[in-house]
Amino acid sequence: MKFHIPSTLYTPEIWADPIARQVFLRGACFPEDSVAFFQPFRLFIQENLSDFQKGPTLFHVELTYINSSGQRELYQVLHELLQNGIEVGLVIYLGEEEELDDLRHVIAGLSRLGLNKVEYRREYCSIAPITKEAPPSEG
Repeated sequence: MKFHIPSTLYTPEIWADPIARQVFLRGACFPEDSVAFFQPFRLFIQENLSDFQKGPTLFHVELTYINSSGQRELYQVLHELLQNGIEVGLVIYLGEEEELDDLRHVIAGLSRLGLNKVEYRREYCSIAPITKEAPPSEG
């Protein structure tokens, strides 16, 4: 099963494929209620934990902006994966946005928990989510 939340003006698109262990976050991230926005995604991860545990999970993060509450929730998602023994890698696409330097605080905290694969790219993500069909919408 795949997971998808479409983007809005204030929230990023989230695609997740636990079989391929790929996650994509794209867009702006400053939801009115970050906890409520990320909750369906966190539940999906918990429901599919055994698939995520079969190998490293790669997060492709292409955000034009992320506020502090969005950073906190992204940190919690990644923290939960690491706490469950899942190897997590991040590819952060900076594009032309310098605001994403704030993600370095999130990464610094996660590094102490075992996050050791972080790659920054000064470009936009050209990789399409791995799917042959549109995943069902959740949330």
